Amino acid sequence: MRETADILFRTDQFTMEDRQNYFVSVVEREVQAGLLGVADTKTACVALVREIRNVNMHEATANGGKEGKKSMHYFDTKENGEVDKDAAKMITELRLE
Repeated sequence: MRETADILFRTDQFTMEDRQNYFVSVVEREVQAGLLGVADTKTACVALVREIRNVNMHEATANGGKEGKKSMHYFDTKENGEVDKDAAKMITELRLE
């Protein structure tokens, strides 16, 4: 889907905003709308950021995620069951904002 969104953007069939819908996670959209879109975040917003440690990525990805069904609940995945590394990178970058 991301490749198609890029093609549509490059051929002027998508705006940058349309394209972004395929490149941001639901969590990132919620943060952008609820935190980054507020003028005075220090008095208007509360954010709880959780970091889950010791999740076995190898277990989660073995056999397309079939071996680590519980672990897979903690990762964005692609339609084929693989961990979506682009989504993980975007969430990491969002945490740094």
